[in-house]
Amino acid sequence: MVGGGVITIPRMTPKERAYATLEHREPDRVPLLEAWTSTIVIEKVLHRPFGGVCDFIYFYRTLEIDFVPVSSSGWQYRPVEQNVVMDEWGRKWQQKEGSLFGELGFYIDGTLKTPEKFDEFQFPSPLAPGRLDTFEAALKAVGDEYAVVGTLEEAIFEHAALQVGLRDFLSYMYKEPSFAHKVLKKHYEFSLELAKSFLDAGAEFILIGDDLADNHGPFMSPRLYKDFIHPYYKSLVQSLKKRGAKVIFHSDGNLIPIITDILDWGIDGLHPIQPGAMDILQFKRDYGDKIAIVGGVDVARLLPFGSEEDVVQAVVDVIKAVSPGGGYVLGSSNSLHSYVPDIDKYVRNVRTYIETAHKFGVYPIQ
Repeated sequence: MVGGGVITIPRMTPKERAYATLEHREPDRVPLLEAWTSTIVIEKVLHRPFGGVCDFIYFYRTLEIDFVPVSSSGWQYRPVEQNVVMDEWGRKWQQKEGSLFGELGFYIDGTLKTPEKFDEFQFPSPLAPGRLDTFEAALKAVGDEYAVVGTLEEAIFEHAALQVGLRDFLSYMYKEPSFAHKVLKKHYEFSLELAKSFLDAGAEFILIGDDLADNHGPFMSPRLYKDFIHPYYKSLVQSLKKRGAKVIFHSDGNLIPIITDILDWGIDGLHPIQPGAMDILQFKRDYGDKIAIVGGVDVARLLPFGSEEDVVQAVVDVIKAVSPGGGYVLGSSNSLHSYVPDIDKYVRNVRTYIETAHKFGVYPIQ
């Protein structure tokens, strides 16, 4: 349609908007994705206690967030000491009220400490009863309209490393590479089967979460990454792409030393281009024609501590710089967590960022 000499794009559904953006077409407006959200944030937005998956979905509807990432459910935990639980992978977690939608707090340690323990460990099944209950509920509720995303938590490297213990696992890459590969292969197989079950249940989008780096660079040398991580991820992503899935990969940190290999996997989008680790504008210039960019709103400093005016300016600036031509999904630079000193100020800033995106993210971008 034409109005005042400006060509406007007909209004899309959130799912149509998601497809257009990941295919590097300009949608009607910049879509939004929040990969993980604290139940405390959901309660503050909805003004009521968190009531499960229905409130999770209502939160995304209320804020008009286009992608609805849903993790698998039915995980088993058992208490091992006060405020500490162990998950079915033998990883210990400190419980914390209001943590992300999995209701766990901080990681403590893993228990698969030696190669001898590998054969003794009973690895969980990706097809255990209840794994897809939350996803299927979300898909039934909003799947025709919203981009409901099957989410793989921590996926291959991070899941494997935390099962052993990060420092120990990195050491095994050098001194016991066969053991490191055995653990990685188990998590690759689990991730692949879980992702396939999402697709069988009707998923069209998959989000893979796996932190491979910190602010300085990857946790391992590019050589180790190439030997240990790259083959599993290329196989995983290519298997999902053959099934028609749109795949977004999440990793914090500076990925530039290994970005060529990551692009070689064939993913459709990269999340979250962490501020302070990678420059989103430079990333757009260098790789924006190859991959959709997801993220851009600083959740470490801007949202917890900035003024509402700061938030508006930052969102407008990143939309103007990164969204022209399509291929840009706006979102926080990690998750809508609740580890902030002033939760009410933070939630006001979250609402301001989303309202600003809806107002200024309309194509064509001025």
